[in-house]
Amino acid sequence: MQHTQTSELARTPKYRKSHVDPRSKLLLLLSVSIILVGGMSGSRLANHAYLLLASLPLAVLIVEGYWKSGLIMASLFAFFVWVAISVVPSLEGNHQIAVMGMVAFCTRILPAAASFSLLMTIPVSELVSALYRLRLPPALITVFVIVFRFFPTVINEMVAIEQSVRMRGLTLGNGSIKTAILSRLLPFLSNTLRIGDELSAAAISRGLGAKQYRTHYYQTHFSWLDFPILLVISINVLLALVSVGEVQ
Repeated sequence: MQHTQTSELARTPKYRKSHVDPRSKLLLLLSVSIILVGGMSGSRLANHAYLLLASLPLAVLIVEGYWKSGLIMASLFAFFVWVAISVVPSLEGNHQIAVMGMVAFCTRILPAAASFSLLMTIPVSELVSALYRLRLPPALITVFVIVFRFFPTVINEMVAIEQSVRMRGLTLGNGSIKTAILSRLLPFLSNTLRIGDELSAAAISRGLGAKQYRTHYYQTHFSWLDFPILLVISINVLLALVSVGEVQ
């Protein structure tokens, strides 16, 4: 009996605490989305700082233990940076414009995708605690948490519906496009409404909309890993503001 309980405990997934504070991940996502994806440009120093900011989400993704996705994104990012440095100057005319456009797009999208992946890796308990530590309005936190939990749950429902359709042999709707669409659309709409109601009820029952201060089981604290991240973000924000001021 004791051996059975030990084996069950061994199979129980452990809580995975983040090495980087969720507030740093949120600020990193905002800075990458506004500065990089927004297409900020400036002096040579600013461009080097932007490159460092773009590399930061990829490094944090590896630090958090997501080696496979982090190394793949980092390798792709390094490849496109190498193309920009070594290949683009040797091209001319439309070829140079096309390759440079592709490089600029990929070197902005990869850090943004890595930052969004970091946001999705934050445990919900830590995310709620971090949002309250930022002194955000409780109503805004409630909406943010519901949305944060809604999309992963909807994706899981879509996968389950697709598996159910295949088990019933309706993958192609028995030759009917209408049947193929309705067999997926109707369950998806009904499940989406149910998920929204359940998440709203769960958020209210946990006191997310309460005006009083909530206690949290998981407390978020800045570690030594957060300070270089916040330093890079601060430098990039200052350089972006300076470049905007020079343009005006």
